[in-house]
Amino acid sequence: MPRFPLPLLLAFACATALPAQAQAIRFGGQGKLFKVHFRNVTNPMPAPWRETYIDDGYQDMHQVMRALRKVDFDGCIIPDHIPQMLGGHRTGHAYSIAYMKALVQAVNNEAGGVAFVQE
Repeated sequence: MPRFPLPLLLAFACATALPAQAQAIRFGGQGKLFKVHFRNVTNPMPAPWRETYIDDGYQDMHQVMRALRKVDFDGCIIPDHIPQMLGGHRTGHAYSIAYMKALVQAVNNEAGGVAFVQE
């Protein structure tokens, strides 16, 4: 497998037809991810797709978050291409961030909790 010399910003669901979990393990396992655009779409490439809420696409975002935890990803995870929701654009952002935060908490709990390091 080729190594990537530069850090990557990975936009799940649009980078390749490779499932997001595999992308996280491939690039994150090399320590090359620094930022992840956390998103979901209706179906994998190359078929036509449309953006959807992160909990409503074809990818299991819980498994994606598990993969990021598995490779000890410690970069930035942000919502990306959020479909509009009733209540304005901030409503969709709030929903996405809350969903992502719940996924982080779930995978950390599954792994026995977060190990806090005191400096």
